Amino acid sequence: MNRDLMQQNSVDMSLTEGVGQSSMMELTTPMQKAMEARELANIQGKIFMAKRYPRNYEDVLKKIGRDCSRVALASQAVYEYSRAGTKITGPSIRLAETLALSFGNIESVTEVLSQTEEASLVRTYSWDYESNRQASRTFMVRHERDTKKGRVKLTDNRDIMELINNIAARNRRACILELIPGDYVEYALNTCEETLRNKVKITPDTLASLLNAFSAYGVTRAMIEARLQRSLEAISTGQYLEMQRIWASLKDGMGKVEDFFDTTITDDKDKMVDQSLTGGRKAQHKEEKTADAMPKAENSRHAPMADAIPPSAADAADSAPIEDDESMLEKVFDEGEESFDF
Repeated sequence: MNRDLMQQNSVDMSLTEGVGQSSMMELTTPMQKAMEARELANIQGKIFMAKRYPRNYEDVLKKIGRDCSRVALASQAVYEYSRAGTKITGPSIRLAETLALSFGNIESVTEVLSQTEEASLVRTYSWDYESNRQASRTFMVRHERDTKKGRVKLTDNRDIMELINNIAARNRRACILELIPGDYVEYALNTCEETLRNKVKITPDTLASLLNAFSAYGVTRAMIEARLQRSLEAISTGQYLEMQRIWASLKDGMGKVEDFFDTTITDDKDKMVDQSLTGGRKAQHKEEKTADAMPKAENSRHAPMADAIPPSAADAADSAPIEDDESMLEKVFDEGEESFDF
């Protein structure tokens, strides 16, 4: 009898679970249908507004020219990185987003489709509602970061989201540029380059800002000067613009520090002074050695001449300040020497 009662209870529980599951399915299906209907209405509304207010391509060119005339955008408009010894450049994500805004009726979206502890499945797409053209990318982002010590697994949600946003930005840029005609992109790049050439003034303040910007990525002054093959104060406008592109590449994650700079270089001022002033010190050492090797009689012959020097002049000679290595190096740079490699 107990066995029959247990069987009856199990049958009742299975029936109850079946009813609960079916009820949940009945509730889920209407919710899904409502969400799908709302999403469809949203897309139809965007297409309707894009058709009703189409873009004016003359206004688009004016907007691009106005936006690219700003130094803040022009300085971040181009990325650069090296691959197999070849320099690769192109429009950055900031410029692509500006072009999409100037064109209008273009939406660019990044969404995480699924996520586990190991990786995330991400999709980015751009949609031109006026022409009904789309471009999309679906990719997997592993929760890992490459370091000098190897790959490190990411566990913090913030680090994972930063990694996803960084990689998604590159794919989103590619989607946007698929929808923008190439001649408009070329016009934007040329306008940005012209803006930088006409408006960028290289001053001590701008050089200090450049050093501060690169210091966030561990790039020192010595590493920059080694790439330039000259002192930072002698940087040309073209080289300054190149450093701006490199900084934009590091910021957007398009390249790594070791792709552009020799990371083995240390910012050791004493070492730089020794290298730059080796010739002068060798000559001074040679003269001192020759003076020590002179016969004592020869030295005694000229000894009275020291007594003939007025005391005031001798005191002035003894009290003359001796330039340290740093001030000597600054003096050499001020005189325009360019024969030193860092």
